Amino acid sequence: MKKAIIYQKEECVIIKTISISMKNFAFFVAVNRKKIIYLKENLYNGNTTYASLDKMINALNEYKSPAIFNTKILLDTFVNTVNYKISNGIITESDEILEMICQFEKIINDPYIRQMTSPNVTSIFNKQAMFEVTNTIKKIDGKVKKMSLSSLLSTNDEKSNDVFMSQNWLETDAVDNKELVYQSILNSNKKHRRSPIDFIFNNKVLNVYMIVMVVAVVTFASCLELITKWKSTGSSSEDTIDKIREEALIDDPTDNDDEIYDPNAIDPTKLSNDNSNKNSKSNTSSNNSKSNTSSYSKYGKVYTSYEGVSVLNVDFKKLLKQNSDTVGWIYINNTNVNYPIVQTVNNSFYLNHDFNKKSNVAGWIYLDYRADFTNFKKNTVIYGHGRTDKVMFGSLENTLKKSWYTNKNNQYIKISTLKKDTLWQIVSIYVIKQESYYLTTNFENDTKYKAWIDKMISRSIYNFGVKPTVKNKFLTLSTCKDFKGNRIVVQAILVSSQNR
Repeated sequence: MKKAIIYQKEECVIIKTISISMKNFAFFVAVNRKKIIYLKENLYNGNTTYASLDKMINALNEYKSPAIFNTKILLDTFVNTVNYKISNGIITESDEILEMICQFEKIINDPYIRQMTSPNVTSIFNKQAMFEVTNTIKKIDGKVKKMSLSSLLSTNDEKSNDVFMSQNWLETDAVDNKELVYQSILNSNKKHRRSPIDFIFNNKVLNVYMIVMVVAVVTFASCLELITKWKSTGSSSEDTIDKIREEALIDDPTDNDDEIYDPNAIDPTKLSNDNSNKNSKSNTSSNNSKSNTSSYSKYGKVYTSYEGVSVLNVDFKKLLKQNSDTVGWIYINNTNVNYPIVQTVNNSFYLNHDFNKKSNVAGWIYLDYRADFTNFKKNTVIYGHGRTDKVMFGSLENTLKKSWYTNKNNQYIKISTLKKDTLWQIVSIYVIKQESYYLTTNFENDTKYKAWIDKMISRSIYNFGVKPTVKNKFLTLSTCKDFKGNRIVVQAILVSSQNR
C-alpha cells in the first residue's frame, strides 16, 4: 500500500488507516505544515487512491447521507482536536498522535457510534448526542512512552515498530529526514498493541466508561426515590383528578350514552335557534342535562347531526375557588380526557404544575395563552403532556387506532367554558415532527387560512368526510407522542355553541 502521497501540493505520509462502517479512512501527516489530515481510501483495480470526504460528498449522491455526515462530524472533530494540540505544543511527538488515533478508533467502535454511522441510519446526531460525542473526542490525549526516531531505527524489536513515526517530522529539518521517516513506516505495518495493564490504566476512554459505570450505579439508587416521586406526581394524581371530577361534574359524561345520528335521519334545516334553546331548557329542567340542538348554518356546512348529545354540566364556581386560572372543561369519548382546562400568561407554567398549582411532572391541560374562550379565534390550541400512565393527554394515543377514529360516537369533543357549551367535530388526526405551523392561531387573510385548512386535512390518517371552509373555527389538541420529538395532533371544527 502507498505510504506517501502529494495532497494539495503538500507531501503527506500515512500514519494509520481506520475503518468506520466498512469505509476506510487514512490519516496522513502533512510534513511541512505540521498537521494531520484524513482522506477516504478507495481501491480501484487493486490500486489504492485517496480523496477528501468533502469532495466525495459533493460528487456522489450516495455520500449525501446521514451516515456520511455523522462520520464527517467525528473525523473533523478529531483532526481539529489533534491539530489544535500540535499547534499549541501540547503534542510534540508522533507516537502521541498514534495513541490518539488508536483511542479514537475505539470510540468509533462504540455500539452507538457504529449505529449512527451505519449505511441505513436515517438521522444526523441530535444536539445532545453531538455535544457528548465531540466532547469525548476533544478529551482524547496521547500519553505514551516517548520514542525517538534514532532509537526506533537502531532496534529490531518488533514492538518498537508499532510506532509509525517519530517526533522528527515536527522539527525544522523534518523534510531532510523524510527518507528515514519513510523507512520507519515501511518497517511498521502492524496494529498498535499495548499490554492489558497499560490498556486499563492509560486508556482515557476506558477510564471514562469506568467512571460512568460507577456514577450510573449510584444514580440508579438515587433514581428509586425519583421514580417514587414521579409516581406520586403522575399516576397517583388520578386520585386528585377523581376528586375534582366528583366535586365539579354535576353529570359525568362517561355515564351518558350519547349518539351521533346519521345526517340523513334528521333534516338540520328544520332546526332553529329558538327550537334549540327550547329543547335545551326543556332537557335541563327534566333531567338536569342540556341537549345540544343549536343552529348549524352559523358554523358553515352541516356534516353530522348532534341532536341529543348532552353538554357538560360543570360547577365552575367550585373550580374557580380551587384555581382562578380555570377557563373550561374538556371531554373526549373513549379516552381519559375529562379534565378542567386552565390558562395563564404563558405556555410554560402548567407544563410542570398541576391543577392546585403545585409542582408536578404530569403538568395539566392548559389553553394557549393567546387563545380566548369567550371569542374563539380561527384556531384555538390546547396542550397536555402525553403521559405513559395515560393521565392528561396520554390517552390521545387511542385516537390513532382505527377502531377509535372510525367510531362516529368518538368523532366529537365536548368543551364547556365559563360562558358557553360547545361541541367540536374531529376532522383531522395525525402524527408529525415538532413544528409551529399547525399551532398558528391567526391568519392575515382567508387565502392563507384556506391553505392552512387544506394542509391540516391532507395530513389526517383518516378521511372524516368533512371539508371545512374559512367560515369554520378550529380546535387543535397537541401532545408529545415519544422522545423523538413526534407530536399527536387532533383537530376539530366548531359545530355547536350555546350560552350557558
